[in-house]
Amino acid sequence: MRCLCVVLAASFGSAAVAQSGEWTVVLNKKQAASYEEHKTRTGHKAFALSPDGAWGRSHGFETPAMAQTRALSFCRSFMRAKQRDCIVFSIDGKRVAPAVVPTKKVTALYKPIHAKNAAAVFGLAFGDFTGNKTKAKAEAAAFASGTIDKDGLQRSARLEDLLRGRSLMTKTNKPFFLWFSETGGEQNGRASSGILVSHFASWIATPNGLVCMFDAFWDNGNPIGDRCLYIDSIANGQVRFAWTSSIGRSHKAQLLQGDARFAAVR
Repeated sequence: MRCLCVVLAASFGSAAVAQSGEWTVVLNKKQAASYEEHKTRTGHKAFALSPDGAWGRSHGFETPAMAQTRALSFCRSFMRAKQRDCIVFSIDGKRVAPAVVPTKKVTALYKPIHAKNAAAVFGLAFGDFTGNKTKAKAEAAAFASGTIDKDGLQRSARLEDLLRGRSLMTKTNKPFFLWFSETGGEQNGRASSGILVSHFASWIATPNGLVCMFDAFWDNGNPIGDRCLYIDSIANGQVRFAWTSSIGRSHKAQLLQGDARFAAVR
């Protein structure tokens, strides 16, 4: 995803806890002021807001769908549990919200990157897999030495189907996750300075559990190169894996049915 610019803001009104029902869509003063400024922005853009005061906006995206997804995520990232969910107010400067909308009170809220609430919002991705550490280690060594290239790695449709469109997230105080798209993906990790983001152009998984991500680069464009990990097991959404650089050191993770890059609600 390429974004030329993203702007976000939030302000909470007096209705900190609200019931579900209907809302006559009217922007409060801060939302209205932000929307007026937002209308001057170029490129594909979107504006989202909540009846309880939060809002999020985006612009400069490649498609309206990308802009809408990001605006909703920004809006939800400023919500609190038990508030009413955000709606999309406008896309590309045109209002799409009807005059009156049904509202939904949020019961669970995920904000990147908080592993504690992720499973409650996205749900766990079910499916079983068992890797072969000895063979995966040999594959990783052959790839690292140049004995075989990525086209020489045998692919596992089964493991790739388990990972595609899902997020593999660790369960630590400073979690990270890998998002696997149809082709490429991202790694997001929490650090003391914020969230570190890197991207990979493509990825494959082998029958032995080796998962390699190719042509990775940081969010600022600096290259990282190729990286591989080994998935030892997947069972009922629970994952054990290791980076091939330290394959004897196992980590616990969860496989989520969703895109953990963005704030989400249930």
